[in-house]
Amino acid sequence: MISERVPCTVDLEATHEHFHAHVDLGDVKVGPGDAVTVLGVPARIAIGEKRTFASQADVERAGPMRRAWTKLVGRFGFQDLYDVGFEG
Repeated sequence: MISERVPCTVDLEATHEHFHAHVDLGDVKVGPGDAVTVLGVPARIAIGEKRTFASQADVERAGPMRRAWTKLVGRFGFQDLYDVGFEG
């Protein structure tokens, strides 16, 4: 598998309104089966804290077999990505 180190921007927020971690890889495209490891990020941030900083990420490209397998399995597992509920 081919791996490359790329610059990225990391946005972390742990407030009462938002709890997220976003990574912007710029122009780097990530495909099915690829793995991304962000380097140098804190394991925790305090409640009420927002941080944005520059970092680096390792992008590991999937080979042809892994990419095909991910596409095949992804067709059957996409329902796991969402949850819809109704309360009345």
